[in-house]
Amino acid sequence: MQSSYAGVGLETTRVIFNEGDKNQGVVAFNTDKTVSYLAQSWVENQHEKQSNDFVVMTPLLKVRPEQKNTVQLMKNVNLNADQESMYWLNVKFIAPNQKDADNTLKYAMTHRIKVLYRPSTLSKMTMAEEAKKLTWNVQNGQLNLKNPTPFYIHLAEVKLAGQAITTPTYIAPYAQINQKVNAPAQTNVLHLSYINDHGRAMPIELSASS
Repeated sequence: MQSSYAGVGLETTRVIFNEGDKNQGVVAFNTDKTVSYLAQSWVENQHEKQSNDFVVMTPLLKVRPEQKNTVQLMKNVNLNADQESMYWLNVKFIAPNQKDADNTLKYAMTHRIKVLYRPSTLSKMTMAEEAKKLTWNVQNGQLNLKNPTPFYIHLAEVKLAGQAITTPTYIAPYAQINQKVNAPAQTNVLHLSYINDHGRAMPIELSASS
């Protein structure tokens, strides 16, 4: 969840961690005028298991009323040098109990954003050009969408013959997704929006592959 609630949140929806970066910071904010929140942070891999590949240098910090604080990430291991790697940063905001209310539960909400590690071998490539390399076809009532690039392509919308297609939110490098569709046989253009590094949805059109 990236949107703010109860006055707390994160100022970004994703972290691009380049190979040359020593660390990266994510700003946590608190717009509440009176309540401080504890921010507990950890990193998970794609299987939603806690990972030590990235270390949260500030795993527990206080975000005071109408203030901001920074969650610092540092890479802890050598990662794939030929393609992107993806993780999730989780930040749980915890509000204190009300005074004299021993039986009151603390309020807590977790914000979860992507962490994309990008090796230096990809530095001369751009997401805008790589997204155009996606290939697709429809066979036996199934949309086959393939990512032949070393990037994670994050999908905001996929439409075929005017109908929205439900797909996973991203395609991993060199992976393929398959989804049943009801599309006319003559359909040869796929309308797709991918999410760029700044979190914006960018529309493109892809011709069917043979």
